[in-house]
Amino acid sequence: MRKILSLVTAFVILFIHFNYGNISKVKGLETETHIIITVNETNFDAVLYDTESAKTFLSMLPMTIEMNELNSNEKYHYLDKTLPTSSESVGQIHTGDLMLYGNSCVVLFYKDFKTSYSYTKLGYITDTTDLQNTLGTGNVTVTYSKVSNDGFVLNDDSSLTISDKYIYGDLFLKADETEVLSQFKNNSIHIEKTGKKIGTGSKLVLIENNTVTSELTVVIFGDVNGDGECDAQDAVIVSCIVFGLISLSDLNEEYRIAADCNQDGNIDKSDSSLLIETGLKLKEISQTPTQTEEKSDILVVYFSATGTTETIANYAAAALSADIYEIEAEVPYTAADLAYYTGCRADKEQSDPTARPAISGSVDNMSQYKTILLGYPIWHGQAPKIIYTFLESYDLSGKTIIPFCTSHSSGIGSSATNLHSLAPNSQWNSGRRFANGTSEAQIVSWLQALTLISTEKFKRW
Repeated sequence: MRKILSLVTAFVILFIHFNYGNISKVKGLETETHIIITVNETNFDAVLYDTESAKTFLSMLPMTIEMNELNSNEKYHYLDKTLPTSSESVGQIHTGDLMLYGNSCVVLFYKDFKTSYSYTKLGYITDTTDLQNTLGTGNVTVTYSKVSNDGFVLNDDSSLTISDKYIYGDLFLKADETEVLSQFKNNSIHIEKTGKKIGTGSKLVLIENNTVTSELTVVIFGDVNGDGECDAQDAVIVSCIVFGLISLSDLNEEYRIAADCNQDGNIDKSDSSLLIETGLKLKEISQTPTQTEEKSDILVVYFSATGTTETIANYAAAALSADIYEIEAEVPYTAADLAYYTGCRADKEQSDPTARPAISGSVDNMSQYKTILLGYPIWHGQAPKIIYTFLESYDLSGKTIIPFCTSHSSGIGSSATNLHSLAPNSQWNSGRRFANGTSEAQIVSWLQALTLISTEKFKRW
């Protein structure tokens, strides 16, 4: 009996080695994470590597920064936040390389050259045509953005389902790429497969003007190793998850979703049993998602011209598992616009009671939120007038608004109370000022002190 158990154990270990190992390969090499790098209204498609440094960088997006010129071959910017590093001597720099120098300096290269310096690789621009001319010879404002999941338009009779950043459907188990693409009205979709077939983790990317603008990740319930099949291999992997031989933390979210084959919210023996029956053709696994994602009733809204307020907002949104919305000016602010006491744009707007700078974009589902954290920098002792524009653009009746500001020296003062009249039917909480360099722990402590927000919201802590 012991010999039999030993043989079974050995089989499971070998099976994990040859099949679960494929998951790491799928996550690291076969799928890509795209971002958009915008310079002077020109978009460049970029791919991030599957590293902790790149993942942390991705979590900070969207981000607009002023990048400084250096050596006629690169632009650089020191972030307020440090990133994990895996520095190496790269030897050769290629045009379009995006790297990290030290633990906080983001560098975008626009020429090829050899180097003796060490960097942590973040990613690269896929098409560097005209990159050098677009970046120019001096300092430049660069925006780094996540690729959205907007823009995909399914045919009216399509059997596929899009939910948040994922796409589901029986079709992925039965059809080839041509039939999958025929389900969309878009004609510029590319499929990045995880293997020979479309499997869990495969990407559908929407390409416009040679730039990836939208992205969806395929989820096939039961396909836990990304090979496009639901079979005994997946059953063994799920069993290993159930018995603790594989940690869920080692799996990307799409594979965790796929492992819950019966969509009951748990990964247990019933999922591995269903996979075994599916492999024997006794049952089929439904590919129609039934689980609805929990929607947050907290929205973190912020305006940030230099990135300081953005950092605080990202800390707050992460701690609260809240949604986040950046107020972006229709006409972006430049460094010259913020040169105080020179008659610059900010000077003029702050001295004009009627100034209401236009906002690009809007919050589509404002009615969903009960609590709004509203962040902004202090300009001449007050909130920027674009905050006035935001508050006057929505009916915020009945919502709780919690203001916060960033400033080197000025307190929040009347900057918050002067906003009350713009949303008179809201409940305004006292605001708070944060200085540059405020830590994430300090933000969490502040949020925990806000009695209107349940401590259950602090999932990360």
